Amino acid sequence: MLEGVNELAAWPADVTRRLADTVGEPEAVEPLGGMSGSEVYLVRGARDSVVLKVSAGPREARFYTRVAPHLRPAGIPIPDLVWYEHVADRHWLILEHIPTPLPIPHRDSWSPDPRMVAVLARLHALPIDAPPADFRREEWRWTDAMSEAALSFFAPAEARSLAPAVRALQQEAQHLAEEWCWISGDPNPLNWGLRADGGLALFDWELFRRGAPPLDLAILVVGHGDAEKYEQLARCYLDQWRAVTSAPPWPPATLARDIALGKAWTFVALLSHIVVRGGGRVPDRLKEQLAEYVPPWLREIAGL
Repeated sequence: MLEGVNELAAWPADVTRRLADTVGEPEAVEPLGGMSGSEVYLVRGARDSVVLKVSAGPREARFYTRVAPHLRPAGIPIPDLVWYEHVADRHWLILEHIPTPLPIPHRDSWSPDPRMVAVLARLHALPIDAPPADFRREEWRWTDAMSEAALSFFAPAEARSLAPAVRALQQEAQHLAEEWCWISGDPNPLNWGLRADGGLALFDWELFRRGAPPLDLAILVVGHGDAEKYEQLARCYLDQWRAVTSAPPWPPATLARDIALGKAWTFVALLSHIVVRGGGRVPDRLKEQLAEYVPPWLREIAGL
């Protein structure tokens, strides 16, 4: 019996025809999780499986149709685009299914994976004019409004106590807004997988944009991280950078500090997003963890 028949029946005929052409008669439709605004499904058929991604905005469709062809030859492992169409005011992408998720270590035992770090080093070393120039996110700044929204996530007394650390980190991190290179925007360990041949792949490119390497590197760290983990990642990245191109432009200590600032930026942005846009896609357990662990960690980072 077909699983997910309700989703399949609601999709445009052009989409279901292309799915049938690709995977054979669909046998199962499985919604996949995530906190983006897109709908993502794993569609299994008699011949194959694919991922269907549906979004109101064109950003990721533009990435797969216009940018990915420039990045794959440079060794950036991106899922193949099987089919794309703008139908019924939405963008429909049929993508290669990456079947095996990478195991996610516990935050206390995390260490940098050189394979992931090498991919990011290759991406960051590409000429800034390689993909289309309109892939900017001018709104990607750590602003006063973002800090205020993030602080309002906490109880008033906690917010007042935490405000000096947040504002100090915001001021120190402003240089990370420079459009230094192309970045993935979300190389979260959950967004990596292995192809059937064992090759690594990075998916979910909605936040691809110009930015600074530490913003990508910070997202690789599972959990909040600490000074030792940021230093480990900085050394690993600099080794991979040297393998790709010339001597890196950062001393290890500078890059480690920027990774810490990037991590603080990521958490402040997440808290601001929850407050401003609602947290419907953010699990309650994660909200509880943010409320418990983020304040002391931000104070620690501000004091390093």
